[in-house]
Amino acid sequence: MFGFLSGKRILGIDLGTKNIKIVEVEKFKDSLMLLNYIIIEFKFEAQITNILQTSQIFEENLGKILESAVKEFKTKNIVYSIPTSYVFCSYFSLPHMPIATLKQAVFYEYKKYLPTSEKDYFINSRNLLLQPAGIETAPKWFIFFSAVPTNFIEKLKNVSNIAKLNFKGAEAEFYGLENLFKNVNDNILVVDIGYGYGYSVLIIENKVVFIQKLKTSIRTIIEALKTLLETSDKETEEVWVKKGFKLMPEEVDLKNNLEEILNNLSVEINKTKDNLEDRFNTKIKGIYLIGGLSLAPGFLERISEKISTVPVNIFNPLDFINVDKSLQNLQIGPILSNALGACLKYFYP
Repeated sequence: MFGFLSGKRILGIDLGTKNIKIVEVEKFKDSLMLLNYIIIEFKFEAQITNILQTSQIFEENLGKILESAVKEFKTKNIVYSIPTSYVFCSYFSLPHMPIATLKQAVFYEYKKYLPTSEKDYFINSRNLLLQPAGIETAPKWFIFFSAVPTNFIEKLKNVSNIAKLNFKGAEAEFYGLENLFKNVNDNILVVDIGYGYGYSVLIIENKVVFIQKLKTSIRTIIEALKTLLETSDKETEEVWVKKGFKLMPEEVDLKNNLEEILNNLSVEINKTKDNLEDRFNTKIKGIYLIGGLSLAPGFLERISEKISTVPVNIFNPLDFINVDKSLQNLQIGPILSNALGACLKYFYP
């Protein structure tokens, strides 16, 4: 869903539930450099889920926000990372056939799964040849596909025009992970938990082949703490940002509440991992955490204790690309993953 390459600089935009992340990336031969970034946080009543309610409000409000935000950036070319919550995903299997004929077979098959006509969507897909475990039979093609509504893409184009930006493309956020993790040769599970939702992504052979929604999000955690603490949304969020999972011994009720959340999340991740290993007859060699929850104090230590069968790490994309020396606060890199992934997909489609 990307247009013809023009220019060596691009803005990548991640439309998060509670904030917008914008990065400016420049390509130097075979390397990339992060030149600048900005995070725009919404007030509680103006979160992106509310802005998206109507086309007119979405286009005008978001366009004005972006126009103001990108004044300090040097390029006007822009690509969008589309939130998973706005992407229809499904999968199916096909008999083994030559790769030359697979594309046409996939086209005829995925039409059966779409809610409306295929003309209403931009379709993208990944294929994986699977050999069923313990069965002497011909391998089958596993097909994962995604569908982004064309009217959503038109909204983004209109937003770009209002913001006086040059729309260069848009792609589902999880596809950007392929480029971010291209140097990780093992089969991995990426867990992205942000403010509004969370999901896990299975990457095999450097291809996204499965998406699983998670029940846990930062918002569900804050709602649970809000009830316990009897505080406002703002006050609860301030406590959460400061303390995370690092609590004092005397904070028994808060500690027990967060322990239950961690237990539920670890059970969900472990179950997802085990089910995917069975489905794809493979072993997942590592779990990588991105998104806002990965920055919570004490989260990595606590979740690693509860997922002991594979290594669990926070993935910071800024450890793998060049960064302008003037930039600070680089530990927030994990929440820039989707915006950076959109840029990488633009430069390396």
